[in-house]
This record gives sequence, C-alpha cells and structure tokens, in this order.
Amino acid sequence: MWRGYLDNDDGILVRKWFEEGRSRATHIHTSGHASPADLRLFAHAMNAKQLVPIRGVAWDGDTTGFPSIRRLTDGETMVV
Repeated sequence: MWRGYLDNDDGILVRKWFEEGRSRATHIHTSGHASPADLRLFAHAMNAKQLVPIRGVAWDGDTTGFPSIRRLTDGETMVV
C-alpha cells in the first residue's frame, strides 16, 4: 500500500498493533496499475465475455481491443 495510508487514523492503529505485538512491519509497495496493453492481453487470455472496470476514468476513453465493457454506476448490482 501507499506509505501515506499509515499516517491516517486507521494506519496509526495498524502501526500501534504491530508495535504492541513487538512485530516488525516491512513496507512493500507495488503500483497495481497495469498498462492498457497488458489488460487487453489478460482479458483475451481469460477469454472474457464482458469486462467490468472497478474504478478509473480511463475506461471512458479508447476501449479498442477489449471485450464488451460494462460500466456500473455506484451501488448498481450485477448478477453473474
């Protein structure tokens, strides 16, 4: 996770939990953001019939090469 999360109220509780248990916490961060090319390859490799983006505004742009994309509104239910 982003190191800045450890400065909010929940992050302070997590740090305190580690300290009280005398455990060593190691910070490891990874982006988690895949490129559009990698996402296209992944969608095709899993033979996706439909793609439902979880978040991000980039999905409103060029979606060439992706299977059918279904955008859900906040709180909308999708039955699989």
